[in-house]
Amino acid sequence: MKCKHCEEILNENDWYTTVLDGEPICQSCESQSWQNACVVYEVENGEVLKYEWCSDFGFRDGDCYEITTSPDSVEGFKYVRTDAWRGYYDSIIADGYTAVASGWCTDKHDDVAYKHLYNDLVDDILGGKVSCPYKIVFAFAPTSNVFSIASDLIIEDTQLDNVKRWMEEQLNVTEEQIQNALK
Repeated sequence: MKCKHCEEILNENDWYTTVLDGEPICQSCESQSWQNACVVYEVENGEVLKYEWCSDFGFRDGDCYEITTSPDSVEGFKYVRTDAWRGYYDSIIADGYTAVASGWCTDKHDDVAYKHLYNDLVDDILGGKVSCPYKIVFAFAPTSNVFSIASDLIIEDTQLDNVKRWMEEQLNVTEEQIQNALK
């Protein structure tokens, strides 16, 4: 039997696992599958659930690294090619949820100061500085640009108005400002 990715011969005593399609991969390739994983954070009342996703295995718990079912909000990710060499992963939003803002984010560089608003929002919510009484979901995925990452701010449809109102009243941030920060 051969590793699906590197085609190394796998012997009976070698460590290997199988990917979603049932094909075997070696330990090294399994580790590489998770190197640039997509990440989903579901946050509610200060509790943060972290999920990681890769195309070989689907979702795993982001804390204990056990394969798990998908989060309620995101079913997975799909790769979107923008040309022969570049592209990005796009979130597959679950029914009952809406991405109120989508785009790209980066570190706090001076030349993209307009993006700092989104970084601060993410830091404040994931870091526990502010606690939202509603579920807020952040999805992050690699892009071919090493300086940027794709991101979605996802809200449950039944809570859209409540979350928008909470963000405006508690954080002084509007949906439009977040959308502009991810452009």
